[in-house]
Amino acid sequence: MQIYKVKNNSKDHALIGGFEDTVKTAVVENFDTHQKIAEKLFSEANTIKLFANIIYEMVSEALRGEKGIK
Repeated sequence: MQIYKVKNNSKDHALIGGFEDTVKTAVVENFDTHQKIAEKLFSEANTIKLFANIIYEMVSEALRGEKGIK
C-alpha cells in the first residue's frame, strides 16, 4: 500500500499518509537483528523522520527507474 502512495502522490502526502509509521514498524519488527541502528533511529524524535525521508527517496528513485524516468 505504501508503494502505491509513493507512486501516486506527492512526497508530503505520502509521508503524511502513514509512510513514516510503516518505516517505524519495520524498524521495531527488526529491532533484535539491528538493535544498535534501531536505538540510534529512536534516540531523537527527528531522526526517524529523517530516516523515513531517506527511505522515501530510495523507493521513489527505484520506482522512477522502473518507469524509465530520469
